[in-house]
Amino acid sequence: PDQLWALGYGWDNVHYFDSADLSVVSLDRFVEAVTQYLAQQRGEPVPQVDIVAHSLGVTLVRQWMLQTNN
Repeated sequence: PDQLWALGYGWDNVHYFDSADLSVVSLDRFVEAVTQYLAQQRGEPVPQVDIVAHSLGVTLVRQWMLQTNN
């Protein structure tokens, strides 16, 4: 029932993520899309999404949490 989704970080990624504020919107859209997909697959709301970040990805996730109150 659980799924793992992975994103790349930096210039070698198709969708460029970095620690800038502009990437917060992209990350928010991604988390929302995954949440909606999982809710549709399960037939019930998804109470949480766990994010594991490494290195500068932590900076992006922290900024996302601050800006979206997650």
